[in-house]
Amino acid sequence: MLQVARRRWLGESRPRIALAAQRLWSFARRVRHGTAMPIAYALETFWCDKYGIYLQGWLHCYEHPVEQLVIRIGGDSRTITEFSPRADLSAVVPDGRAGFAAYVPASPRAPVLLTVRTSAGERTLAVDLPRSSISQPTGLPAFGRFAQELNRRRGVVVEIGARLVSPGAQGLRGWFPDVERYIGVDVHPSPNVDVVGDAHRLASLVGTEAVDGVFSISVLEHLTLPWVAAGEINRVLRDGGWVFHLTHQTWPVHEQPNDFWRFSDEGLKVLFGPLTGFTVVEAGMFNRMDIYPEIRQGYEQMPLIPGWGGAYVLAQKIRHLPDGMAGWAIDPELLHRRSQEYPDHGDAADVDWPAAPAILALTATLSNDGTVCIPGETGTGVFAVATLNVGGAGAIAVSADTGAAQLPVSLAVCQTDPETGACLTPPSPTVTSMVDRQATPTFGVFVGGAGMVPFDPQANRVFVRFKSADGVPRGSTSVAVRTECTGGPWPA
Repeated sequence: MLQVARRRWLGESRPRIALAAQRLWSFARRVRHGTAMPIAYALETFWCDKYGIYLQGWLHCYEHPVEQLVIRIGGDSRTITEFSPRADLSAVVPDGRAGFAAYVPASPRAPVLLTVRTSAGERTLAVDLPRSSISQPTGLPAFGRFAQELNRRRGVVVEIGARLVSPGAQGLRGWFPDVERYIGVDVHPSPNVDVVGDAHRLASLVGTEAVDGVFSISVLEHLTLPWVAAGEINRVLRDGGWVFHLTHQTWPVHEQPNDFWRFSDEGLKVLFGPLTGFTVVEAGMFNRMDIYPEIRQGYEQMPLIPGWGGAYVLAQKIRHLPDGMAGWAIDPELLHRRSQEYPDHGDAADVDWPAAPAILALTATLSNDGTVCIPGETGTGVFAVATLNVGGAGAIAVSADTGAAQLPVSLAVCQTDPETGACLTPPSPTVTSMVDRQATPTFGVFVGGAGMVPFDPQANRVFVRFKSADGVPRGSTSVAVRTECTGGPWPA
Protein backbone atom coordinates (compact mmCIF):
# COMPACT_ATOMS: atom_id res chain seq x y z
CA MET A 1 0.00 0.00 0.00
CA LEU A 2 1.17 3.50 -0.83
CA GLN A 3 -0.37 6.72 0.39
CA VAL A 4 -0.41 9.37 -2.30
CA ALA A 5 0.51 12.77 -0.94
CA ARG A 6 -0.74 14.89 -3.82
CA ARG A 7 -3.40 17.46 -4.75
CA ARG A 8 -3.76 19.13 -8.10
CA TRP A 9 -5.80 22.01 -9.43
CA LEU A 10 -6.39 22.18 -13.16
CA GLY A 11 -7.58 25.68 -14.07
CA GLU A 12 -5.52 28.54 -12.63
CA SER A 13 -8.37 31.02 -12.15
CA ARG A 14 -10.25 28.76 -9.77
CA PRO A 15 -9.96 29.00 -5.98
CA ARG A 16 -8.05 26.34 -4.13
CA ILE A 17 -10.07 23.87 -2.12
CA ALA A 18 -9.15 23.82 1.57
CA LEU A 19 -10.03 20.61 3.45
CA ALA A 20 -10.20 19.86 7.13
CA ALA A 21 -8.41 16.57 6.46
CA GLN A 22 -5.36 18.10 4.81
CA ARG A 23 -3.09 15.93 6.97
CA LEU A 24 -3.59 13.24 4.31
CA TRP A 25 -1.34 15.12 1.88
CA SER A 26 2.02 16.72 2.37
CA PHE A 27 2.28 18.95 -0.70
CA ALA A 28 0.19 20.49 -3.45
CA ARG A 29 0.87 22.28 -6.70
CA ARG A 30 -1.10 24.16 -9.34
CA VAL A 31 -1.07 22.91 -12.91
CA ARG A 32 -1.78 25.50 -15.63
CA HIS A 33 -4.02 24.34 -18.48
CA GLY A 34 -5.16 27.55 -20.08
CA THR A 35 -8.92 27.70 -20.76
CA ALA A 36 -9.53 23.95 -20.53
CA MET A 37 -12.29 22.61 -18.27
CA PRO A 38 -11.14 23.22 -14.65
CA ILE A 39 -10.59 20.14 -12.47
CA ALA A 40 -9.53 19.71 -8.87
CA TYR A 41 -8.69 16.23 -7.67
CA ALA A 42 -6.74 14.27 -5.11
CA LEU A 43 -5.50 10.71 -4.92
CA GLU A 44 -5.43 9.87 -1.25
CA THR A 45 -4.37 6.24 -1.33
CA PHE A 46 -3.58 3.53 -3.80
CA TRP A 47 -2.25 0.03 -3.77
CA CYS A 48 -1.30 -2.43 -6.44
CA ASP A 49 -0.38 -6.06 -6.83
CA LYS A 50 0.32 -8.24 -9.86
CA TYR A 51 -3.40 -8.37 -10.67
CA GLY A 52 -4.37 -4.70 -10.66
CA ILE A 53 -4.47 -1.28 -9.02
CA TYR A 54 -6.79 0.25 -6.42
CA LEU A 55 -7.30 4.03 -6.36
CA GLN A 56 -9.18 6.15 -3.84
CA GLY A 57 -9.66 9.92 -3.80
CA TRP A 58 -11.95 12.73 -4.87
CA LEU A 59 -12.57 14.79 -8.00
CA HIS A 60 -14.46 18.05 -8.65
CA CYS A 61 -15.06 20.26 -11.70
CA TYR A 62 -16.47 23.31 -9.92
CA GLU A 63 -19.68 24.50 -11.61
CA HIS A 64 -19.71 21.48 -13.92
CA PRO A 65 -21.10 18.40 -12.18
CA VAL A 66 -19.08 15.29 -12.97
CA GLU A 67 -21.18 12.79 -14.89
CA GLN A 68 -18.61 10.08 -15.40
CA LEU A 69 -15.05 9.15 -14.48
CA VAL A 70 -13.20 6.51 -16.48
CA ILE A 71 -9.99 5.10 -15.01
CA ARG A 72 -7.84 3.56 -17.74
CA ILE A 73 -4.78 1.49 -16.99
CA GLY A 74 -3.21 0.09 -20.14
CA GLY A 75 -5.98 -1.63 -22.08
CA ASP A 76 -8.26 -2.05 -19.04
CA SER A 77 -10.71 0.45 -17.57
CA ARG A 78 -13.29 1.03 -14.86
CA THR A 79 -16.19 3.49 -15.26
CA ILE A 80 -17.59 5.37 -12.24
CA THR A 81 -20.95 7.17 -12.45
CA GLU A 82 -21.83 7.39 -8.74
CA PHE A 83 -19.70 9.35 -6.31
CA SER A 84 -19.66 9.07 -2.52
CA PRO A 85 -20.43 11.99 -0.16
CA ARG A 86 -17.46 13.99 1.15
CA ALA A 87 -18.38 16.28 4.04
CA ASP A 88 -14.98 17.97 3.79
CA LEU A 89 -15.90 19.20 0.27
CA SER A 90 -19.41 20.45 1.06
CA ALA A 91 -18.31 24.10 0.81
CA VAL A 92 -17.40 23.77 -2.87
CA VAL A 93 -19.44 20.75 -4.04
CA PRO A 94 -23.19 21.40 -3.75
CA ASP A 95 -24.18 17.88 -2.74
CA GLY A 96 -20.75 16.87 -1.40
CA ARG A 97 -20.58 13.87 -3.75
CA ALA A 98 -17.04 13.84 -5.05
CA GLY A 99 -15.40 10.72 -3.60
CA PHE A 100 -14.46 7.71 -5.69
CA ALA A 101 -12.74 4.37 -5.18
CA ALA A 102 -12.10 1.65 -7.73
CA TYR A 103 -10.07 -1.48 -8.29
CA VAL A 104 -8.97 -1.96 -11.91
CA PRO A 105 -7.68 -5.41 -12.95
CA ALA A 106 -4.67 -4.38 -14.99
CA SER A 107 -0.89 -4.49 -15.20
CA PRO A 108 0.54 -2.38 -12.37
CA ARG A 109 3.22 -1.04 -14.74
CA ALA A 110 0.79 0.45 -17.26
CA PRO A 111 0.13 4.24 -17.40
CA VAL A 112 -2.86 5.51 -15.41
CA LEU A 113 -5.28 7.89 -17.17
CA LEU A 114 -8.35 9.63 -15.71
CA THR A 115 -11.02 10.67 -18.21
CA VAL A 116 -13.57 13.10 -16.75
CA ARG A 117 -16.88 13.81 -18.49
CA THR A 118 -19.22 16.71 -17.65
CA SER A 119 -21.85 18.74 -19.49
CA ALA A 120 -18.98 21.04 -20.55
CA GLY A 121 -17.06 18.29 -22.27
CA GLU A 122 -14.41 15.68 -21.62
CA ARG A 123 -10.85 15.82 -20.41
CA THR A 124 -8.13 13.18 -19.86
CA LEU A 125 -5.38 13.48 -17.28
CA ALA A 126 -2.25 11.38 -16.88
CA VAL A 127 -1.56 10.36 -13.27
CA ASP A 128 1.93 9.80 -11.90
CA LEU A 129 1.84 7.32 -9.04
CA PRO A 130 4.78 7.78 -6.65
CA ARG A 131 7.33 5.15 -5.80
CA SER A 132 8.05 4.03 -2.27
CA SER A 133 10.88 2.23 -0.52
CA ILE A 134 10.78 -0.77 1.82
CA SER A 135 12.09 -0.16 5.31
CA GLN A 136 14.80 -2.48 6.53
CA PRO A 137 14.35 -4.47 9.78
CA THR A 138 16.43 -3.26 12.69
CA GLY A 139 16.45 -6.45 14.80
CA LEU A 140 14.83 -7.17 18.15
CA PRO A 141 16.58 -5.46 21.09
CA ALA A 142 14.17 -7.28 23.45
CA PHE A 143 15.76 -10.65 22.69
CA GLY A 144 19.22 -9.15 23.22
CA ARG A 145 18.06 -7.86 26.58
CA PHE A 146 16.76 -11.33 27.48
CA ALA A 147 20.08 -12.96 26.54
CA GLN A 148 22.07 -10.28 28.38
CA GLU A 149 20.06 -10.82 31.56
CA LEU A 150 20.50 -14.62 31.49
CA ASN A 151 24.23 -14.32 30.83
CA ARG A 152 24.57 -11.82 33.67
CA ARG A 153 22.83 -14.21 36.05
CA ARG A 154 24.80 -17.20 34.77
CA GLY A 155 21.49 -18.98 34.99
CA VAL A 156 19.81 -21.97 33.40
CA VAL A 157 18.02 -21.18 30.14
CA VAL A 158 15.51 -23.36 28.27
CA GLU A 159 14.70 -23.02 24.59
CA ILE A 160 11.34 -24.51 23.59
CA GLY A 161 11.44 -25.69 19.98
CA ALA A 162 15.21 -26.03 19.78
CA ARG A 163 15.19 -28.31 16.74
CA LEU A 164 16.66 -26.73 13.61
CA VAL A 165 13.87 -27.02 11.04
CA SER A 166 14.40 -24.44 8.30
CA PRO A 167 17.24 -24.92 5.78
CA GLY A 168 20.30 -22.99 6.91
CA ALA A 169 18.85 -22.38 10.40
CA GLN A 170 21.39 -21.54 13.08
CA GLY A 171 21.04 -22.52 16.72
CA LEU A 172 20.80 -19.81 19.35
CA ARG A 173 23.14 -21.30 21.95
CA GLY A 174 25.81 -18.82 20.91
CA TRP A 175 23.74 -16.01 22.44
CA PHE A 176 24.26 -17.52 25.89
CA PRO A 177 28.00 -18.12 26.40
CA ASP A 178 27.96 -17.43 30.15
CA VAL A 179 24.90 -19.37 31.33
CA GLU A 180 25.24 -22.32 33.70
CA ARG A 181 23.27 -24.60 31.40
CA TYR A 182 21.40 -24.36 28.10
CA ILE A 183 18.61 -26.92 27.67
CA GLY A 184 17.12 -27.33 24.20
CA VAL A 185 13.64 -28.90 24.32
CA ASP A 186 11.68 -30.19 21.35
CA VAL A 187 8.99 -32.75 20.64
CA HIS A 188 11.29 -34.42 18.07
CA PRO A 189 14.99 -35.35 18.32
CA SER A 190 17.65 -33.22 16.67
CA PRO A 191 21.35 -32.42 17.12
CA ASN A 192 20.36 -29.18 18.89
CA VAL A 193 17.87 -30.87 21.25
CA ASP A 194 18.89 -31.95 24.76
CA VAL A 195 15.48 -33.08 26.04
CA VAL A 196 12.79 -34.63 23.86
CA GLY A 197 9.36 -33.84 25.25
CA ASP A 198 6.20 -31.78 25.08
CA ALA A 199 6.14 -28.10 26.12
CA HIS A 200 2.75 -28.73 27.72
CA ARG A 201 4.67 -30.88 30.25
CA LEU A 202 7.70 -28.66 30.67
CA ALA A 203 7.83 -28.97 34.46
CA SER A 204 8.09 -32.75 34.21
CA LEU A 205 11.01 -32.34 31.78
CA VAL A 206 13.20 -29.76 33.54
CA GLY A 207 11.77 -29.51 37.06
CA THR A 208 9.75 -26.99 39.06
CA GLU A 209 11.36 -23.62 39.88
CA ALA A 210 14.56 -24.93 38.33
CA VAL A 211 15.47 -22.46 35.56
CA ASP A 212 16.07 -18.74 35.14
CA GLY A 213 14.84 -18.12 31.60
CA VAL A 214 12.60 -19.70 28.96
CA PHE A 215 12.27 -18.58 25.36
CA SER A 216 10.85 -19.72 22.04
CA ILE A 217 11.04 -18.50 18.45
CA SER A 218 8.08 -19.28 16.16
CA VAL A 219 6.76 -22.02 18.43
CA LEU A 220 3.65 -20.79 20.28
CA GLU A 221 1.52 -20.98 17.13
CA HIS A 222 2.19 -24.74 17.01
CA LEU A 223 1.19 -25.55 20.62
CA THR A 224 -2.25 -27.10 20.96
CA LEU A 225 -2.98 -25.30 24.26
CA PRO A 226 -0.56 -22.38 24.61
CA TRP A 227 -2.13 -21.20 27.86
CA VAL A 228 -1.23 -24.55 29.42
CA ALA A 229 2.33 -24.12 28.17
CA ALA A 230 2.38 -20.61 29.69
CA GLY A 231 1.39 -22.11 33.04
CA GLU A 232 4.14 -24.72 32.76
CA ILE A 233 6.69 -22.03 31.89
CA ASN A 234 5.71 -20.14 35.03
CA ARG A 235 6.12 -23.30 37.12
CA VAL A 236 9.63 -24.08 35.87
CA LEU A 237 10.93 -20.53 36.42
CA ARG A 238 12.50 -19.34 39.61
CA ASP A 239 11.16 -16.10 41.12
CA GLY A 240 12.22 -13.19 38.93
CA GLY A 241 12.87 -15.47 35.96
CA TRP A 242 12.58 -14.12 32.42
CA VAL A 243 10.68 -15.18 29.32
CA PHE A 244 10.95 -14.11 25.70
CA HIS A 245 8.59 -15.45 23.06
CA LEU A 246 8.36 -14.51 19.40
CA THR A 247 5.52 -15.78 17.25
CA HIS A 248 3.36 -14.66 14.31
CA GLN A 249 0.41 -12.29 14.00
CA THR A 250 0.06 -12.53 10.20
CA TRP A 251 1.72 -15.49 8.50
CA PRO A 252 0.94 -18.21 5.96
CA VAL A 253 -0.23 -21.57 7.23
CA HIS A 254 2.81 -23.80 7.75
CA GLU A 255 4.03 -27.00 9.40
CA GLN A 256 0.67 -28.67 9.00
CA PRO A 257 -1.20 -30.23 10.69
CA ASN A 258 0.09 -28.48 13.84
CA ASP A 259 -0.41 -24.84 12.93
CA PHE A 260 -3.10 -23.62 15.35
CA TRP A 261 -2.80 -19.99 16.46
CA ARG A 262 -1.85 -16.40 15.61
CA PHE A 263 -1.04 -13.78 18.28
CA SER A 264 -1.07 -10.01 18.52
CA ASP A 265 1.18 -8.30 21.06
CA GLU A 266 -1.93 -7.75 23.18
CA GLY A 267 -2.61 -11.49 23.11
CA LEU A 268 0.94 -12.23 24.28
CA LYS A 269 0.56 -9.66 27.06
CA VAL A 270 -2.38 -11.69 28.34
CA LEU A 271 -0.64 -15.04 27.89
CA PHE A 272 2.45 -13.81 29.78
CA GLY A 273 0.91 -11.16 31.99
CA PRO A 274 -0.53 -10.85 35.50
CA LEU A 275 -3.09 -13.61 34.92
CA THR A 276 -0.28 -16.15 34.56
CA GLY A 277 2.07 -14.65 37.15
CA PHE A 278 4.19 -12.35 34.95
CA THR A 279 4.77 -8.65 34.50
CA VAL A 280 5.23 -7.48 30.91
CA VAL A 281 8.50 -5.65 30.34
CA GLU A 282 8.09 -5.08 26.60
CA ALA A 283 5.82 -6.29 23.80
CA GLY A 284 5.30 -5.31 20.21
CA MET A 285 4.80 -6.30 16.59
CA PHE A 286 7.11 -5.90 13.59
CA ASN A 287 7.63 -6.86 9.93
CA ARG A 288 4.66 -5.20 8.22
CA MET A 289 2.48 -7.53 6.13
CA ASP A 290 0.05 -6.02 3.60
CA ILE A 291 -2.90 -8.31 2.93
CA TYR A 292 -4.31 -8.64 -0.58
CA PRO A 293 -7.52 -10.70 -0.47
CA GLU A 294 -8.58 -12.93 -3.33
CA ILE A 295 -12.12 -11.57 -3.01
CA ARG A 296 -11.75 -7.89 -3.92
CA GLN A 297 -15.30 -6.54 -3.80
CA GLY A 298 -16.02 -5.27 -0.31
CA TYR A 299 -12.41 -5.82 0.80
CA GLU A 300 -10.65 -3.09 -1.16
CA GLN A 301 -9.54 -1.33 2.01
CA MET A 302 -7.85 -4.39 3.49
CA PRO A 303 -4.39 -3.75 1.95
CA LEU A 304 -4.43 -0.34 3.62
CA ILE A 305 -4.60 -1.91 7.11
CA PRO A 306 -1.35 -3.72 7.89
CA GLY A 307 -0.81 -7.02 9.60
CA TRP A 308 2.49 -7.88 11.24
CA GLY A 309 4.67 -10.87 10.56
CA GLY A 310 6.04 -11.04 14.09
CA ALA A 311 4.75 -10.43 17.61
CA TYR A 312 6.90 -10.73 20.72
CA VAL A 313 6.80 -10.36 24.48
CA LEU A 314 9.52 -9.97 27.12
CA ALA A 315 8.21 -10.62 30.63
CA GLN A 316 9.39 -11.46 34.13
CA LYS A 317 7.89 -13.85 36.67
CA ILE A 318 6.43 -12.12 39.72
CA ARG A 319 4.20 -14.85 41.16
CA HIS A 320 4.33 -18.64 41.19
CA LEU A 321 1.26 -20.08 39.52
CA PRO A 322 -0.53 -22.69 41.65
CA ASP A 323 -0.76 -26.18 40.22
CA GLY A 324 -3.79 -26.64 38.01
CA MET A 325 -4.38 -22.90 37.48
CA ALA A 326 -3.85 -23.34 33.73
CA GLY A 327 -5.58 -26.72 33.59
CA TRP A 328 -5.72 -29.39 30.95
CA ALA A 329 -8.66 -28.98 28.63
CA ILE A 330 -8.16 -32.51 27.29
CA ASP A 331 -6.48 -35.69 28.46
CA PRO A 332 -2.73 -34.99 28.72
CA GLU A 333 -1.78 -38.19 26.93
CA LEU A 334 -4.01 -37.29 23.99
CA LEU A 335 -2.49 -33.81 23.97
CA HIS A 336 1.02 -35.28 23.93
CA ARG A 337 0.15 -37.50 20.97
CA ARG A 338 -1.32 -34.49 19.13
CA SER A 339 1.87 -32.51 19.74
CA GLN A 340 3.92 -35.30 18.19
CA GLU A 341 2.05 -34.84 14.92
CA TYR A 342 4.24 -31.82 14.24
CA PRO A 343 6.26 -32.73 11.12
CA ASP A 344 9.65 -34.26 11.86
CA HIS A 345 11.05 -33.45 8.38
CA GLY A 346 12.60 -36.72 7.39
CA ASP A 347 13.28 -40.32 8.29
CA ALA A 348 14.75 -40.85 11.74
CA ALA A 349 17.61 -42.72 10.09
CA ASP A 350 18.78 -39.45 8.55
CA VAL A 351 18.97 -37.60 11.88
CA ASP A 352 22.29 -36.78 13.54
CA TRP A 353 21.39 -38.12 16.97
CA PRO A 354 22.28 -36.20 20.13
CA ALA A 355 25.20 -37.59 22.10
CA ALA A 356 23.15 -38.05 25.27
CA PRO A 357 20.10 -40.32 25.65
CA ALA A 358 16.68 -38.83 24.86
CA ILE A 359 13.78 -40.89 26.14
CA LEU A 360 10.27 -41.07 24.74
CA ALA A 361 7.97 -42.84 27.20
CA LEU A 362 4.42 -44.19 27.19
CA THR A 363 2.49 -45.59 30.16
CA ALA A 364 0.03 -48.48 30.46
CA THR A 365 -2.29 -48.83 33.46
CA LEU A 366 -4.44 -51.82 34.36
CA SER A 367 -7.60 -49.83 33.63
CA ASN A 368 -6.24 -48.45 30.33
CA ASP A 369 -7.43 -44.95 31.27
CA GLY A 370 -4.16 -43.32 32.31
CA THR A 371 -4.92 -43.74 36.03
CA VAL A 372 -3.14 -46.03 38.51
CA CYS A 373 -5.50 -47.13 41.26
CA ILE A 374 -4.43 -48.03 44.80
CA PRO A 375 -6.91 -50.61 46.15
CA GLY A 376 -7.66 -49.29 49.60
CA GLU A 377 -5.66 -46.86 51.68
CA THR A 378 -2.74 -49.27 52.15
CA GLY A 379 -2.83 -51.28 48.92
CA THR A 380 -0.34 -51.17 46.07
CA GLY A 381 -1.04 -50.02 42.53
CA VAL A 382 1.20 -50.71 39.56
CA PHE A 383 1.67 -49.47 36.03
CA ALA A 384 4.08 -50.14 33.18
CA VAL A 385 6.29 -47.76 31.18
CA ALA A 386 7.54 -48.48 27.66
CA THR A 387 10.38 -46.32 26.32
CA LEU A 388 12.34 -45.55 23.17
CA ASN A 389 15.78 -43.93 23.31
CA VAL A 390 15.90 -41.49 20.37
CA GLY A 391 19.24 -40.08 21.52
CA GLY A 392 22.72 -41.46 22.04
CA ALA A 393 23.79 -44.39 24.20
CA GLY A 394 24.38 -43.85 27.91
CA ALA A 395 23.29 -44.50 31.48
CA ILE A 396 19.78 -43.43 32.51
CA ALA A 397 18.50 -43.09 36.08
CA VAL A 398 14.77 -43.80 36.36
CA SER A 399 12.77 -42.58 39.34
CA ALA A 400 9.19 -41.69 40.27
CA ASP A 401 7.70 -38.82 42.27
CA THR A 402 4.43 -36.96 42.74
CA GLY A 403 5.64 -33.56 41.57
CA ALA A 404 4.50 -30.61 43.64
CA ALA A 405 1.68 -32.60 45.27
CA GLN A 406 2.34 -34.12 48.70
CA LEU A 407 0.57 -37.49 48.50
CA PRO A 408 0.46 -40.36 51.06
CA VAL A 409 2.19 -42.85 48.77
CA SER A 410 5.53 -44.62 48.45
CA LEU A 411 7.08 -45.19 45.05
CA ALA A 412 9.48 -47.80 43.65
CA VAL A 413 10.73 -48.62 40.16
CA CYS A 414 12.22 -51.67 38.49
CA GLN A 415 13.35 -52.54 34.98
CA THR A 416 11.24 -55.34 33.55
CA ASP A 417 11.49 -58.17 31.08
CA PRO A 418 9.72 -56.85 27.96
CA GLU A 419 8.20 -60.31 27.30
CA THR A 420 6.90 -61.22 30.76
CA GLY A 421 6.75 -57.89 32.58
CA ALA A 422 8.63 -59.40 35.55
CA CYS A 423 11.11 -57.22 37.44
CA LEU A 424 14.75 -57.96 36.58
CA THR A 425 15.89 -56.54 39.94
CA PRO A 426 13.98 -55.75 43.15
CA PRO A 427 12.01 -52.46 43.00
CA SER A 428 13.82 -49.44 44.46
CA PRO A 429 13.40 -45.64 44.51
CA THR A 430 15.83 -45.30 41.58
CA VAL A 431 17.02 -47.77 38.99
CA THR A 432 19.91 -47.14 36.60
CA SER A 433 19.96 -48.70 33.15
CA MET A 434 22.43 -48.57 30.25
CA VAL A 435 20.50 -47.82 27.06
CA ASP A 436 21.74 -48.02 23.50
CA ARG A 437 20.51 -45.74 20.74
CA GLN A 438 16.95 -46.73 19.74
CA ALA A 439 16.80 -49.21 22.64
CA THR A 440 13.33 -49.96 24.07
CA PRO A 441 13.68 -50.82 27.78
CA THR A 442 10.53 -51.28 29.88
CA PHE A 443 9.90 -50.48 33.53
CA GLY A 444 7.38 -51.18 36.26
CA VAL A 445 6.31 -48.58 38.82
CA PHE A 446 4.81 -49.58 42.18
CA VAL A 447 2.62 -47.13 44.11
CA GLY A 448 2.08 -48.05 47.74
CA GLY A 449 -0.74 -46.39 49.66
CA ALA A 450 -0.57 -44.79 53.12
CA GLY A 451 -3.87 -42.90 53.08
CA MET A 452 -6.66 -41.68 50.82
CA VAL A 453 -5.78 -40.07 47.47
CA PRO A 454 -8.78 -38.27 45.92
CA PHE A 455 -9.34 -38.41 42.19
CA ASP A 456 -7.87 -35.15 40.86
CA PRO A 457 -6.02 -35.99 37.62
CA GLN A 458 -4.67 -32.47 37.21
CA ALA A 459 -3.01 -32.33 40.62
CA ASN A 460 -2.59 -35.93 41.82
CA ARG A 461 -0.15 -37.63 39.47
CA VAL A 462 2.84 -39.95 39.54
CA PHE A 463 5.71 -38.74 37.37
CA VAL A 464 8.37 -41.07 35.99
CA ARG A 465 11.55 -39.19 35.18
CA PHE A 466 14.58 -40.17 33.16
CA LYS A 467 17.89 -38.39 33.84
CA SER A 468 21.41 -38.85 32.54
CA ALA A 469 24.41 -39.34 34.83
CA ASP A 470 24.93 -35.55 35.06
CA GLY A 471 21.38 -35.08 36.37
CA VAL A 472 20.01 -33.50 33.18
CA PRO A 473 16.38 -34.49 32.45
CA ARG A 474 16.19 -36.74 29.38
CA GLY A 475 12.46 -37.50 29.31
CA SER A 476 9.39 -38.11 31.46
CA THR A 477 5.85 -39.37 31.53
CA SER A 478 3.05 -39.48 34.12
CA VAL A 479 -0.26 -41.05 35.14
CA ALA A 480 -3.05 -39.93 37.45
CA VAL A 481 -3.32 -41.69 40.84
CA ARG A 482 -6.33 -42.39 43.11
CA THR A 483 -7.59 -44.69 45.85
CA GLU A 484 -11.32 -44.62 45.05
CA CYS A 485 -11.12 -47.62 42.74
CA THR A 486 -14.06 -48.89 40.73
CA GLY A 487 -14.04 -51.95 38.54
CA GLY A 488 -10.77 -53.87 38.23
CA PRO A 489 -8.72 -55.91 38.14
CA TRP A 490 -6.52 -54.36 40.83
CA PRO A 491 -3.46 -56.00 42.38
CA ALA A 492 -3.89 -57.47 45.82
